[in-house]
Amino acid sequence: MLYEMGLDAALEELTKTFRRDYKLKCVFHTDGEPKFIDKNVSILLYRAILELLCNTVKHANAKQIVVETLSLGDGMQIIVSDDGVGLDPRIISGSKRSKGFGLFGIRELMRDLGGLIEAEATTKGSRIVLYVPMENSRKQ
Repeated sequence: MLYEMGLDAALEELTKTFRRDYKLKCVFHTDGEPKFIDKNVSILLYRAILELLCNTVKHANAKQIVVETLSLGDGMQIIVSDDGVGLDPRIISGSKRSKGFGLFGIRELMRDLGGLIEAEATTKGSRIVLYVPMENSRKQ
């Protein structure tokens, strides 16, 4: 689906799968704008979102996860938020590495793509924002 329909459609299907398999409210929102992201970058972003969703299910005790995609003039932003127990501030800052791929791996991936990751724990859960600049995108 990722190759044929694009990143938005693949992420929407992924959230449906998590909703069905884990019996939690997992929703997808998009701004409806086309995301002209290179297919290789789309694969990496998809895997990063899959990792974030898996980590939320494993560790956050969340009842709701929201995945949002936004097309920005100079790139693309993906936001994953949940209503779980939040993240360890040391993992957010990068001073403590989690056991798996986790935020450390996603942080490295985003750096390699010239992008950014912002992670924050709130009293209402966690919010992870991934940003990929347009230079790593191409019009199809």
